Amino acid sequence: ASGLRLGSPATKDNNGGQTWRNEFMTKAEANGLRVDYMVVHYYKKTSAESFYNWLKAIHDKWKRPIWIKEFNYGATWTGQPASNEAAGIGLLSYMNMLDDASFVERYSVFTWQPDKPIYSLMSVRNPVTLSSSGIMYRDHQSPIAYTQEVYEQITSLSVKDNDVSNNILLYPTVITNGVFNIKLSNETIETNFKLAIYNTTGQLVKEIIRINSEIDVKKLSSGLYFVKIKSDIGTVTKKIIIK
Repeated sequence: ASGLRLGSPATKDNNGGQTWRNEFMTKAEANGLRVDYMVVHYYKKTSAESFYNWLKAIHDKWKRPIWIKEFNYGATWTGQPASNEAAGIGLLSYMNMLDDASFVERYSVFTWQPDKPIYSLMSVRNPVTLSSSGIMYRDHQSPIAYTQEVYEQITSLSVKDNDVSNNILLYPTVITNGVFNIKLSNETIETNFKLAIYNTTGQLVKEIIRINSEIDVKKLSSGLYFVKIKSDIGTVTKKIIIK
């Protein structure tokens, strides 16, 4: 109802996390439930390439962008000791890789390591001071991969926005035969009208100016897409899942 996107539960970077994630997503898709992006944790001390391959496998399997809710270059529970300098260098290598990964929308370092300050970006007692890694993370300029373009929570939709949504019916939202239907009110039919379909990375994959009641998406791969419909009376965005 808020218009905001819905992410998956966050899962660990081990085999148990993978098993749980796959079971959850399989059941969610079978029931037509909405999951707009995948949320994960990652603490392995490895190469940026290995981290990338792990993320890419999740993206390829579930066809959704990724948010990394917690990550660091190692952690106290991984049994992979490192020096402060090595931890900072490793963390930066991860961040540079994430900045270039088109399917990663957001990431957030986890720093609460009071028993092993190697992996901590700041002190956990007053006065709070930044470590060398903390200064690096603070000053690192990452590109903006995703900007929320829908309504803020608790903010009512305008009458015009509600009118547009009520005048356009798109079904089914979970597509199994490569075709979805669109039904327009008489008011909407009489306006200039354009339909565009975007993938989860924001790439335009299909555009239609002359609208028929059936929209063929057989050439699109399975996954989540955003259907943006523009008319003289306003614009509305709807989501579809192609299976």
